[in-house]
Amino acid sequence: MLRAAGGATVTVRLELDGLVDGQHAGLCHYAATYAGLGVRRSGTTTTIAQNVGGTPTNGPVVTQNAVWLRTTWDVNGVSRFSCSLDGTTYTAFGGTYQLAWGGYRGDRVGLYTYNPNNTGYVDADSVQYTIAPTRACTCVSVRSGKVLDVGGGGTADGAALVQYADKGSANRQRTFQRVTGWGPGRQAVRPERDRFPASPRTTPASGHAVSRKAS
Repeated sequence: MLRAAGGATVTVRLELDGLVDGQHAGLCHYAATYAGLGVRRSGTTTTIAQNVGGTPTNGPVVTQNAVWLRTTWDVNGVSRFSCSLDGTTYTAFGGTYQLAWGGYRGDRVGLYTYNPNNTGYVDADSVQYTIAPTRACTCVSVRSGKVLDVGGGGTADGAALVQYADKGSANRQRTFQRVTGWGPGRQAVRPERDRFPASPRTTPASGHAVSRKAS
């Protein structure tokens, strides 16, 4: 699973014709902790069901044979599940869930189905993994009207920040990424042309957050 600056979304469409009594199926995150949103069949009734760390929550009854499940998360790993009956309008279900980063694999996203009776099946008709684009902007000085740039086009740690006339080029566009460990409201700033994951650093002279270009 990717930790994308603009966030990401996974959407799955499940065909429910094969569900039988006692069966669970759905979309999940799993690592050190886990959470999932899916469907549960009890007798002839199918309901939306969520399980977060072993705590189940039942939702509305589903009377059709298809359902869309979605998980969306931001760069800080704050995830939210939602579901849809038509693939267009999604309704959030439950609260937010904090993904677990780090370790050998970090967080993983998956599909599941199980039944204590070892019967039934579910068809995953489609799975879409979408990485949201990072919004770029220019940082303009209210005094000079010039924009933020990195001196000499540098990409190394500690590169000097300068003001320069805005000519609309990509190297004068910036993306902002929230970072932890620097106190509330701190942001890492990186050039729009640097599309690789970056390690935030602070220049000793200016105190501005800049980034190191990944090799």
